[in-house]
Amino acid sequence: VNYRESYGLYACSGILFNHESPRRSLEFVTRKITHTAAAIKLGLASSLSLGNMEARRDWGYAPEYVEAIWRMLQHDTAEDIVIGTGEAHSVREFVEAAFSYAGLDWRKHIKTSERYMRPLEVDCLIADTQKARETLGWETRIGFSELVAIMVDADLEAAGLAPLGRGKAILEKKFSHWNHWHNSVTGVMEAVEGQASQNVGGPKMGFWENRRVTLSGGNGFLGSFVVEKLRAAGCREISAPHSREYDLREKTEALRLYKDTRPDTFIHLAAVVGGIGANRANPGRFFYDNAVMGINAIEAGRI
Repeated sequence: VNYRESYGLYACSGILFNHESPRRSLEFVTRKITHTAAAIKLGLASSLSLGNMEARRDWGYAPEYVEAIWRMLQHDTAEDIVIGTGEAHSVREFVEAAFSYAGLDWRKHIKTSERYMRPLEVDCLIADTQKARETLGWETRIGFSELVAIMVDADLEAAGLAPLGRGKAILEKKFSHWNHWHNSVTGVMEAVEGQASQNVGGPKMGFWENRRVTLSGGNGFLGSFVVEKLRAAGCREISAPHSREYDLREKTEALRLYKDTRPDTFIHLAAVVGGIGANRANPGRFFYDNAVMGINAIEAGRI
């Protein structure tokens, strides 16, 4: 906000609540649950240990959040907007839904362990989605049980089993057609583009064709979705360097990134993240690293 108001930069922050998909790594509890359910069906696992089963989170479908990010960047004024579903569900509910969908009794397979208990656990996190609805005309189309079905079907298929089908049917219905799990974002974004002319504030596709765009974190979980979206919009000059090339925790490195890539638009998605164990062991370092990266990215763009 300070940079936006002080220097007139088009700088907006998307405050994204938990965004899930089959691309989630196994360090995250949602994917750990659906992956283990598939492994149990295949006979490769028998149990799963988890921490606080009553922690409640706002879980949504990641490709839809990329649409929200896109809409933020098309808006006439830069604003900070919370993106989420507006619903919270417990880890227990996610387990019950996933195992039930897979035809398993979760009580026979789930254990709790002190190892995964967080000393500073937040009981409930839930997004206020009013501004996203009113400003962007955006809201989620994939509900909680649908998200679970999509992820379980994907892990069943990845394990070599026949998916139960509801996950695919949901995406076919809500996003027009189906692509392979690891390419599903393409179908999602094509569907979004097809509806753009009907949506207020929808993507203006010609805008990106002649722009030079740099993404920090462009090779990560969320960034890879954004890169695909930009390419689909006709953007031909996209730089998505790895963190080993530019350490944005150092101001000189942020300045070097801007100098080397000369972006018209900079999208900052890089973050230092980890699973439950890493987050518990390094809360201060992770917070500091992410804060410094964001500040350096903004400052380099201003200079």
